[in-house]
Amino acid sequence: MYEVIIEEEVFMGGKREVILVIIMFFLGSFKVFGGEVDYRGEMRRLIRHIDAQLPEEYIVIQQNAVDLYYKNGELMRDWLVGIDGISQESIYYGNPEYNSRSPQSYRNLLEKRLKEVRGEGLAVFTTNYTKTLWNSWTSDREAKKSGFINYNVPNREVTQINSKIPYENTEDIEELKDVKNFLYLLNPERYRSKREYIDTLAKTNFDLLVIDAFFKGKALTEKDIERIRYKWNGGRRLVVSYLSIGEAEDYRHYWKKRWNDNPPEWLGEENPRWEGNYVVKYWHREWQEIIEGYIDRITEAGFDGVFLDTVDTYYYYINYD
Repeated sequence: MYEVIIEEEVFMGGKREVILVIIMFFLGSFKVFGGEVDYRGEMRRLIRHIDAQLPEEYIVIQQNAVDLYYKNGELMRDWLVGIDGISQESIYYGNPEYNSRSPQSYRNLLEKRLKEVRGEGLAVFTTNYTKTLWNSWTSDREAKKSGFINYNVPNREVTQINSKIPYENTEDIEELKDVKNFLYLLNPERYRSKREYIDTLAKTNFDLLVIDAFFKGKALTEKDIERIRYKWNGGRRLVVSYLSIGEAEDYRHYWKKRWNDNPPEWLGEENPRWEGNYVVKYWHREWQEIIEGYIDRITEAGFDGVFLDTVDTYYYYINYD
């Protein structure tokens, strides 16, 4: 996640003024620079390209960067066709620090835009980083008030399962609009074996699982996905795979050792907050071919869709001067 300044027009005291809302997606030291590339447009096109590669029934959920679909404060509805949902991190808690209350201006702008996107038929998910009962309760309440589906992450590394499942149910979940709760678990490092990991997931009652397609470097199989396809209470659920499209990760199957000393043209500098993650020129064809190969593995395993992360990498490239 990156730091971005969004210019937003508001009316204050009967007079039209322009305010700068500073959204601290990430407190880092990345530089930004200009160029001839349409960074926003290229990210939108990549997402649409991914959607076109997937089977028709597959779900596409985008993490963060709802402003990707806004121009001069107006929603570009035509570009929403490629996604089925948007997930927003730290809208209530976790920005800038874990368990801290996110700034009011940040919440107001995001709620406004996410509600508008929801009005277009997309599901909206919120992920908040909380560790107290009060903050978790507040987060759930505010999300519900806005029509969002909330999950409170127990730790910043996203390695733990929150045992509290709001609106737990036994219903079959066939579409994203049926989802009432979800699990966001990206890092299974706490589990000693894949069997323990899969068994743990199988014994939950979440409507939607957002998980990694790999367990400690080994791809999950179709058998694994079928094992967790149903909630412990018997209802069918949806299972989608995490996929980073704006950063390359040196612990993935596609990473080549020679890149450590001789990186390809499209591979950039390391994210100082996430060791082993490198910003990429996501419009580069070679990177997109890697994504295509990754998607093939996801579809072969039988996931119901993809959860696209690091979409906000385009902030890294935008020159705000």
